[in-house]
Amino acid sequence: MSRDGKTSHRPDCLMLRPVPPGFPFETFTCRCHSHPTERHTPMAEDAKPHDQYAAQYAAGAVEESIGTTDADAYDAELASLWDDLEHARRYAMSPGTWTLQCNDLTRRIVRMTIATGRPTHWSRIQIGLLEEGVYQAIMEPTGMPYEAPDMARVAEVRASIEGRRHR
Repeated sequence: MSRDGKTSHRPDCLMLRPVPPGFPFETFTCRCHSHPTERHTPMAEDAKPHDQYAAQYAAGAVEESIGTTDADAYDAELASLWDDLEHARRYAMSPGTWTLQCNDLTRRIVRMTIATGRPTHWSRIQIGLLEEGVYQAIMEPTGMPYEAPDMARVAEVRASIEGRRHR
């Protein structure tokens, strides 16, 4: 909330962060509220230190976690790790290449999968990881039984995605 008590800002808005000396206040335009052209002067003294941001988001995570079982939390973490793996491959220097970050994420996926005793179902895996056999290549060495992806269904989903892109 800004000083006027009327304007809400996203948590990542510069209005809520410390600003560097010499910041061109007169040219800053906040675009995270209902008046995108209204100009604001960021107030460095209103900014929260990083520990306050961390505490605020941790409190939100605690609230979200109430009533969550360990199994649900592990499943959500595994899904996030698979998503991070696809993201790491997509945004590598050469998109689609395997990086050290991919190695680390793979190690974490395997460790979490073995610890939970439940492989992530293929329907929760990003389509690129299924199409290229990455999911299968990671699951095989675990020695755990897992349901192989229905590649006909994967192809249908890909066709649907491509069809929407070309509209």
